[in-house]
Amino acid sequence: MALSRNYVIQVASAAKETAYDTAATIDNRINVNIGGIPREVSQVVSDDDKVGGFEEATDAVVFARHVTYDLGINRVKPFALGHFGAFGLGAVASAVADTGTPAITVKQHACTPVANDGALNSFTFEEFKTSEVKNKFSGGLVNTLNLSVTRGANRMVNMTAGIIASGTVATGGAAVTEPAETQLNASTAGVWLVPDALNVDYATAANRTQNLDTTVYNLSGAVVDLKDLLRSVTWDFSNNISPDDLYRVGGGLFLAVGQRSGRTQTLQLDFDYEGGSGEKQDAYVDALQSQTEYSFQMIVRGAEGSDENYYHGFSLIFPVMQLIDVEIADDGGTLVNRTNWQIMDDDSSVHKSVYLDVFNEEAAYMA
Repeated sequence: MALSRNYVIQVASAAKETAYDTAATIDNRINVNIGGIPREVSQVVSDDDKVGGFEEATDAVVFARHVTYDLGINRVKPFALGHFGAFGLGAVASAVADTGTPAITVKQHACTPVANDGALNSFTFEEFKTSEVKNKFSGGLVNTLNLSVTRGANRMVNMTAGIIASGTVATGGAAVTEPAETQLNASTAGVWLVPDALNVDYATAANRTQNLDTTVYNLSGAVVDLKDLLRSVTWDFSNNISPDDLYRVGGGLFLAVGQRSGRTQTLQLDFDYEGGSGEKQDAYVDALQSQTEYSFQMIVRGAEGSDENYYHGFSLIFPVMQLIDVEIADDGGTLVNRTNWQIMDDDSSVHKSVYLDVFNEEAAYMA
Protein backbone atom coordinates (compact mmCIF):
# COMPACT_ATOMS: atom_id res chain seq x y z
CA MET A 1 0.00 0.00 0.00
CA ALA A 2 1.32 3.45 -0.94
CA LEU A 3 0.71 6.25 1.58
CA SER A 4 -0.24 9.77 0.47
CA ARG A 5 2.18 11.28 2.99
CA ASN A 6 5.09 9.50 1.33
CA TYR A 7 4.36 11.13 -2.04
CA VAL A 8 7.28 13.28 -3.31
CA ILE A 9 7.59 16.05 -5.89
CA GLN A 10 11.02 17.09 -7.21
CA VAL A 11 11.84 19.81 -9.73
CA ALA A 12 14.56 21.07 -12.01
CA SER A 13 14.58 24.68 -10.89
CA ALA A 14 18.06 26.09 -11.48
CA ALA A 15 18.01 25.22 -15.19
CA LYS A 16 15.19 25.59 -17.70
CA GLU A 17 14.79 23.00 -20.44
CA THR A 18 17.13 23.82 -23.32
CA ALA A 19 14.30 22.99 -25.72
CA TYR A 20 10.67 22.26 -25.00
CA ASP A 21 10.16 18.69 -23.73
CA THR A 22 13.90 18.10 -23.26
CA ALA A 23 14.35 16.98 -19.66
CA ALA A 24 16.66 18.99 -17.38
CA THR A 25 18.51 17.79 -14.26
CA ILE A 26 16.41 17.57 -11.10
CA ASP A 27 17.92 19.64 -8.28
CA ASN A 28 15.38 20.25 -5.48
CA ARG A 29 12.38 18.83 -3.68
CA ILE A 30 9.19 20.78 -2.95
CA ASN A 31 6.92 19.63 -0.15
CA VAL A 32 3.36 20.09 -1.42
CA ASN A 33 -0.07 19.61 0.16
CA ILE A 34 -1.49 16.10 0.40
CA GLY A 35 -3.88 15.26 -2.42
CA GLY A 36 -2.37 17.02 -5.42
CA ILE A 37 -1.27 14.35 -7.93
CA PRO A 38 -0.16 14.84 -11.57
CA ARG A 39 -2.71 13.36 -13.97
CA GLU A 40 -1.66 11.77 -17.23
CA VAL A 41 -4.37 12.68 -19.73
CA SER A 42 -4.87 10.35 -22.71
CA GLN A 43 -7.40 11.39 -25.33
CA VAL A 44 -9.10 8.45 -27.02
CA VAL A 45 -11.23 8.19 -30.16
CA SER A 46 -13.21 5.10 -31.17
CA ASP A 47 -15.19 4.08 -34.23
CA ASP A 48 -18.55 4.36 -32.50
CA ASP A 49 -19.43 7.19 -34.92
CA LYS A 50 -19.17 4.84 -37.90
CA VAL A 51 -21.44 2.19 -39.36
CA GLY A 52 -20.22 -1.33 -40.12
CA GLY A 53 -22.55 -3.96 -38.73
CA PHE A 54 -21.89 -3.47 -35.00
CA GLU A 55 -23.79 -1.51 -32.36
CA GLU A 56 -20.75 -0.81 -30.15
CA ALA A 57 -17.27 0.39 -30.99
CA THR A 58 -14.85 -2.17 -32.41
CA ASP A 59 -11.68 -0.09 -32.42
CA ALA A 60 -10.17 2.69 -30.31
CA VAL A 61 -6.91 4.61 -30.38
CA VAL A 62 -5.10 7.17 -28.21
CA PHE A 63 -4.53 10.26 -30.37
CA ALA A 64 -3.06 12.75 -27.88
CA ARG A 65 -1.42 12.86 -24.44
CA HIS A 66 -0.45 15.52 -21.88
CA VAL A 67 -0.15 15.96 -18.11
CA THR A 68 -2.04 18.30 -15.77
CA TYR A 69 -1.08 18.99 -12.18
CA ASP A 70 -2.82 21.31 -9.72
CA LEU A 71 -0.66 21.65 -6.62
CA GLY A 72 -1.10 23.56 -3.40
CA ILE A 73 1.46 24.66 -0.82
CA ASN A 74 0.13 25.88 2.48
CA ARG A 75 2.79 27.91 4.32
CA VAL A 76 4.91 28.32 1.21
CA LYS A 77 8.68 28.68 1.47
CA PRO A 78 10.73 31.15 -0.59
CA PHE A 79 12.29 28.45 -2.79
CA ALA A 80 8.93 27.20 -4.11
CA LEU A 81 7.62 30.75 -4.59
CA GLY A 82 10.75 31.65 -6.56
CA HIS A 83 10.47 28.55 -8.76
CA PHE A 84 6.83 29.01 -9.72
CA GLY A 85 7.17 32.79 -9.88
CA ALA A 86 10.07 32.55 -12.34
CA PHE A 87 8.53 29.92 -14.61
CA GLY A 88 5.03 31.38 -14.28
CA LEU A 89 5.80 35.04 -14.97
CA GLY A 90 8.38 33.97 -17.52
CA ALA A 91 11.46 36.10 -16.78
CA VAL A 92 13.83 36.26 -13.80
CA ALA A 93 17.09 38.01 -12.98
CA SER A 94 19.06 36.77 -9.97
CA ALA A 95 21.69 38.82 -8.15
CA VAL A 96 22.97 39.30 -4.62
CA ALA A 97 20.62 41.59 -2.72
CA ASP A 98 23.44 44.02 -1.93
CA THR A 99 26.60 44.33 -4.01
CA GLY A 100 28.43 46.39 -1.38
CA THR A 101 31.03 45.33 1.19
CA PRO A 102 31.08 42.93 2.93
CA ALA A 103 29.74 40.43 0.39
CA ILE A 104 26.47 38.70 1.23
CA THR A 105 24.85 35.45 0.13
CA VAL A 106 21.13 36.41 0.10
CA LYS A 107 19.91 36.72 -3.49
CA GLN A 108 17.16 38.82 -5.02
CA HIS A 109 15.32 36.87 -7.72
CA ALA A 110 13.42 39.49 -9.69
CA CYS A 111 10.50 37.74 -11.42
CA THR A 112 8.76 39.78 -14.12
CA PRO A 113 6.28 39.05 -16.92
CA VAL A 114 7.85 37.80 -20.12
CA ALA A 115 7.63 39.90 -23.28
CA ASN A 116 4.52 39.49 -25.40
CA ASP A 117 5.79 36.82 -27.79
CA GLY A 118 3.74 34.03 -26.26
CA ALA A 119 6.71 31.79 -25.36
CA LEU A 120 7.32 30.33 -21.89
CA ASN A 121 10.30 28.43 -20.52
CA SER A 122 9.53 24.86 -19.51
CA PHE A 123 10.78 22.82 -16.56
CA THR A 124 11.11 19.17 -15.61
CA PHE A 125 9.58 17.58 -12.51
CA GLU A 126 9.30 14.17 -10.93
CA GLU A 127 6.85 12.29 -8.75
CA PHE A 128 7.72 9.43 -6.43
CA LYS A 129 4.57 7.43 -5.75
CA THR A 130 6.71 4.82 -3.98
CA SER A 131 10.46 4.24 -3.78
CA GLU A 132 10.09 2.02 -6.85
CA VAL A 133 7.56 4.02 -8.87
CA LYS A 134 9.23 7.24 -10.03
CA ASN A 135 7.96 9.23 -12.98
CA LYS A 136 9.76 12.11 -14.68
CA PHE A 137 7.64 14.63 -16.60
CA SER A 138 9.17 17.09 -19.04
CA GLY A 139 7.72 20.14 -20.76
CA GLY A 140 6.23 21.58 -17.56
CA LEU A 141 4.54 24.99 -17.96
CA VAL A 142 3.11 27.12 -15.15
CA ASN A 143 -0.36 28.05 -16.35
CA THR A 144 -1.81 29.62 -13.17
CA LEU A 145 -0.40 31.02 -9.94
CA ASN A 146 -2.31 32.08 -6.84
CA LEU A 147 -0.87 33.73 -3.73
CA SER A 148 -2.99 34.49 -0.68
CA VAL A 149 -2.81 35.70 2.91
CA THR A 150 -5.68 35.92 5.39
CA ARG A 151 -5.95 37.90 8.61
CA GLY A 152 -6.14 35.87 11.82
CA ALA A 153 -3.96 33.75 14.02
CA ASN A 154 -2.83 31.86 10.90
CA ARG A 155 -1.32 34.49 8.60
CA MET A 156 0.84 32.04 6.70
CA VAL A 157 1.30 32.68 2.97
CA ASN A 158 -0.41 30.05 0.78
CA MET A 159 0.24 29.30 -2.87
CA THR A 160 -1.35 27.19 -5.60
CA ALA A 161 -0.10 26.54 -9.14
CA GLY A 162 -1.64 24.90 -12.19
CA ILE A 163 0.90 22.96 -14.28
CA ILE A 164 0.58 21.58 -17.81
CA ALA A 165 3.27 19.22 -19.14
CA SER A 166 3.97 17.61 -22.50
CA GLY A 167 2.87 14.07 -21.68
CA THR A 168 6.36 12.59 -22.09
CA VAL A 169 7.07 10.30 -19.14
CA ALA A 170 10.41 8.72 -18.20
CA THR A 171 11.76 7.00 -15.10
CA GLY A 172 12.68 9.34 -12.25
CA GLY A 173 16.09 9.44 -10.64
CA ALA A 174 17.62 9.76 -7.19
CA ALA A 175 15.93 11.56 -4.32
CA VAL A 176 17.02 15.10 -3.49
CA THR A 177 16.20 17.27 -0.48
CA GLU A 178 14.16 20.41 0.04
CA PRO A 179 16.12 23.62 0.71
CA ALA A 180 16.41 24.47 4.41
CA GLU A 181 14.07 27.46 4.61
CA THR A 182 11.32 28.57 6.97
CA GLN A 183 7.66 28.94 6.03
CA LEU A 184 6.55 32.46 5.17
CA ASN A 185 4.39 34.10 7.84
CA ALA A 186 2.77 37.47 7.15
CA SER A 187 2.86 38.31 10.85
CA THR A 188 5.96 40.24 9.71
CA ALA A 189 4.68 42.15 6.71
CA GLY A 190 3.99 45.54 5.22
CA VAL A 191 1.07 46.32 2.88
CA TRP A 192 0.51 49.67 1.18
CA LEU A 193 -1.90 51.19 -1.33
CA VAL A 194 -1.59 54.51 -3.17
CA PRO A 195 -4.35 56.28 -5.18
CA ASP A 196 -1.92 56.95 -8.00
CA ALA A 197 0.16 54.97 -10.47
CA LEU A 198 3.77 54.36 -9.47
CA ASN A 199 5.65 57.34 -10.87
CA VAL A 200 9.12 56.63 -9.46
CA ASP A 201 11.49 54.47 -11.53
CA TYR A 202 11.69 51.12 -9.75
CA ALA A 203 11.99 49.20 -13.00
CA THR A 204 15.59 48.36 -12.06
CA ALA A 205 15.64 45.57 -9.49
CA ALA A 206 18.37 47.19 -7.40
CA ASN A 207 16.13 50.24 -6.89
CA ARG A 208 13.50 48.12 -5.15
CA THR A 209 13.65 46.89 -1.56
CA GLN A 210 16.79 44.87 -0.80
CA ASN A 211 16.50 43.89 2.86
CA LEU A 212 12.71 43.40 3.22
CA ASP A 213 12.30 46.23 5.70
CA THR A 214 8.54 46.09 6.32
CA THR A 215 8.41 49.78 7.28
CA VAL A 216 9.82 51.04 3.97
CA TYR A 217 7.83 50.96 0.73
CA ASN A 218 8.72 51.57 -2.92
CA LEU A 219 5.57 53.56 -3.68
CA SER A 220 5.11 57.31 -3.95
CA GLY A 221 2.26 59.67 -3.14
CA ALA A 222 -0.48 59.53 -0.49
CA VAL A 223 0.39 56.08 0.83
CA VAL A 224 -2.30 54.22 2.80
CA ASP A 225 -0.90 51.68 5.28
CA LEU A 226 -3.30 48.73 5.10
CA LYS A 227 -1.85 46.52 7.86
CA ASP A 228 -4.42 47.52 10.48
CA LEU A 229 -7.32 47.30 8.02
CA LEU A 230 -6.45 44.32 5.86
CA ARG A 231 -8.47 41.10 6.11
CA SER A 232 -7.17 39.20 3.07
CA VAL A 233 -5.02 39.48 -0.04
CA THR A 234 -5.45 37.20 -3.06
CA TRP A 235 -3.43 37.50 -6.27
CA ASP A 236 -4.49 35.40 -9.27
CA PHE A 237 -2.20 35.15 -12.28
CA SER A 238 -2.95 33.16 -15.43
CA ASN A 239 -1.08 32.54 -18.68
CA ASN A 240 -4.33 31.17 -20.17
CA ILE A 241 -2.57 28.22 -21.79
CA SER A 242 -4.75 26.10 -24.06
CA PRO A 243 -3.27 22.58 -24.24
CA ASP A 244 -5.11 21.95 -27.49
CA ASP A 245 -3.05 24.72 -29.11
CA LEU A 246 0.25 23.12 -28.06
CA TYR A 247 -0.01 20.04 -30.27
CA ARG A 248 1.65 20.37 -33.66
CA VAL A 249 1.19 18.56 -36.96
CA GLY A 250 4.09 16.12 -37.10
CA GLY A 251 4.65 16.50 -33.35
CA GLY A 252 3.57 13.02 -32.30
CA LEU A 253 1.16 12.33 -29.44
CA PHE A 254 2.59 14.94 -27.07
CA LEU A 255 2.58 18.70 -26.63
CA ALA A 256 5.28 20.13 -28.89
CA VAL A 257 5.63 23.80 -27.91
CA GLY A 258 5.46 25.97 -24.77
CA GLN A 259 3.20 28.92 -25.50
CA ARG A 260 0.63 30.95 -23.62
CA SER A 261 -2.47 32.62 -24.99
CA GLY A 262 -2.02 35.91 -23.11
CA ARG A 263 -1.86 36.54 -19.38
CA THR A 264 -4.51 37.99 -17.08
CA GLN A 265 -4.14 39.06 -13.45
CA THR A 266 -6.49 40.13 -10.68
CA LEU A 267 -5.97 41.22 -7.08
CA GLN A 268 -8.64 40.94 -4.37
CA LEU A 269 -8.26 42.98 -1.21
CA ASP A 270 -10.67 42.68 1.68
CA PHE A 271 -10.26 45.23 4.46
CA ASP A 272 -12.24 46.84 7.24
CA TYR A 273 -14.68 49.42 5.99
CA GLU A 274 -13.37 52.96 5.74
CA GLY A 275 -15.77 55.81 5.04
CA GLY A 276 -14.57 58.26 2.41
CA SER A 277 -15.57 61.72 1.31
CA GLY A 278 -18.37 62.32 -1.16
CA GLU A 279 -22.07 61.63 -1.39
CA LYS A 280 -21.69 57.85 -1.23
CA GLN A 281 -19.42 58.03 1.81
CA ASP A 282 -17.21 55.40 0.22
CA ALA A 283 -13.93 56.32 -1.44
CA TYR A 284 -13.56 53.00 -3.28
CA VAL A 285 -16.99 53.21 -4.91
CA ASP A 286 -16.02 56.68 -6.10
CA ALA A 287 -12.65 55.36 -7.31
CA LEU A 288 -14.38 52.57 -9.23
CA GLN A 289 -16.68 54.98 -10.99
CA SER A 290 -13.87 57.41 -11.84
CA GLN A 291 -11.40 54.58 -12.65
CA THR A 292 -8.70 56.03 -10.44
CA GLU A 293 -5.28 54.47 -10.93
CA TYR A 294 -3.62 52.89 -7.88
CA SER A 295 -0.34 51.20 -7.04
CA PHE A 296 0.21 48.48 -4.43
CA GLN A 297 3.03 46.77 -2.55
CA MET A 298 3.20 43.87 -0.11
CA ILE A 299 6.37 42.75 1.68
CA VAL A 300 6.55 39.54 3.70
CA ARG A 301 9.76 39.09 5.66
CA GLY A 302 10.76 35.58 6.68
CA ALA A 303 13.75 34.32 8.60
CA GLU A 304 17.09 36.08 8.60
CA GLY A 305 19.48 34.54 6.09
CA SER A 306 23.17 33.85 6.48
CA ASP A 307 23.82 37.60 6.42
CA GLU A 308 22.88 39.86 9.31
CA ASN A 309 19.86 42.09 8.53
CA TYR A 310 19.14 40.37 5.20
CA TYR A 311 16.05 38.19 5.18
CA HIS A 312 14.28 35.53 3.15
CA GLY A 313 10.82 36.45 1.85
CA PHE A 314 9.27 38.43 -0.98
CA SER A 315 8.08 41.80 -2.22
CA LEU A 316 5.08 42.06 -4.58
CA ILE A 317 4.46 45.33 -6.47
CA PHE A 318 1.70 46.32 -8.90
CA PRO A 319 2.67 49.69 -10.41
CA VAL A 320 -0.73 50.36 -12.04
CA MET A 321 -4.13 48.88 -11.23
CA GLN A 322 -7.77 49.92 -11.33
CA LEU A 323 -10.89 48.76 -9.55
CA ILE A 324 -13.25 46.46 -11.43
CA ASP A 325 -15.64 45.68 -8.57
CA VAL A 326 -16.42 46.95 -5.07
CA GLU A 327 -18.70 45.27 -2.57
CA ILE A 328 -19.55 46.50 0.90
CA ALA A 329 -20.06 43.17 2.65
CA ASP A 330 -20.88 41.70 6.03
CA ASP A 331 -18.04 39.44 7.14
CA GLY A 332 -19.12 37.73 10.37
CA GLY A 333 -20.63 40.89 11.77
CA THR A 334 -17.89 43.23 10.50
CA LEU A 335 -18.49 45.66 7.65
CA VAL A 336 -15.78 45.15 5.02
CA ASN A 337 -14.67 46.61 1.71
CA ARG A 338 -14.30 43.73 -0.75
CA THR A 339 -12.37 45.18 -3.68
CA ASN A 340 -11.32 43.52 -6.92
CA TRP A 341 -8.61 45.09 -9.04
CA GLN A 342 -7.48 44.70 -12.62
CA ILE A 343 -3.70 44.71 -12.99
CA MET A 344 -2.70 47.11 -15.75
CA ASP A 345 0.22 47.64 -18.09
CA ASP A 346 2.12 50.90 -17.70
CA ASP A 347 1.31 52.81 -20.89
CA SER A 348 4.51 54.82 -20.46
CA SER A 349 6.43 51.51 -20.77
CA VAL A 350 8.58 52.31 -17.73
CA HIS A 351 7.30 49.53 -15.48
CA LYS A 352 6.20 45.94 -15.89
CA SER A 353 2.67 45.05 -14.79
CA VAL A 354 4.01 43.16 -11.74
CA TYR A 355 7.27 42.74 -9.83
CA LEU A 356 7.68 39.63 -7.68
CA ASP A 357 11.03 39.78 -5.91
CA VAL A 358 11.88 36.61 -3.99
CA PHE A 359 14.77 36.63 -1.53
CA ASN A 360 16.63 33.48 -0.47
CA GLU A 361 20.03 31.83 -0.96
CA GLU A 362 19.40 29.86 -4.14
CA ALA A 363 22.02 30.71 -6.76
CA ALA A 364 19.56 31.07 -9.65
CA TYR A 365 16.28 29.99 -11.20
CA MET A 366 15.58 29.11 -14.82
CA ALA A 367 19.16 29.79 -15.96
